[in-house]
Amino acid sequence: MLDFWCFGLHWHDTSEMRAVRQHASCVIIKGAGGSLHRMMHLMAAASAVVQAGALGVLVEHVGIAHTPQKWLDFASEGVDGILRAFVVTVDGAGSGAYSCGMHNFGMKEVSAPAEIPNCANVVGIITRHLLVKGASIARGQTIAIGGKADRYQFWDVRSAVAPDGAVFDHQIGTWKLLRAEAIH
Repeated sequence: MLDFWCFGLHWHDTSEMRAVRQHASCVIIKGAGGSLHRMMHLMAAASAVVQAGALGVLVEHVGIAHTPQKWLDFASEGVDGILRAFVVTVDGAGSGAYSCGMHNFGMKEVSAPAEIPNCANVVGIITRHLLVKGASIARGQTIAIGGKADRYQFWDVRSAVAPDGAVFDHQIGTWKLLRAEAIH
């Protein structure tokens, strides 16, 4: 089950933060994720709550929050907006980058090592190609990033970021990019 909390979180505007601290109720929308079609329905439901006066939307299983206007903007942008509403790319500084939220669509997350220049951008591009463009990845598939010598392969790994049962746990797995010459 996927949960949405329709209230605000982490805004810079003082009046919005004051409203969040003083909110008296929270609407939780629960629904089954696992496909783009299902996520479109959840996006529409959360949009209706925002239009009814919610202070924002928190996508609990991803840990990102959006202001009402941002949520409505995403809802009007089709699949690109749905991707940005439900998926975040985390730049782990020296440890690389990874996506969080692709599991909401029944898809594997994506991770890239820090050695890849602009690894967070690479993860964002790959997740967009998977969800928006309908691209597919095969285990061992090789891609070139940067120069001709920078070849990486996709490996299907079990996600181990969160313990079983934790809010961010999912059982779908991750496409992990590894330097091709390191694999052989």
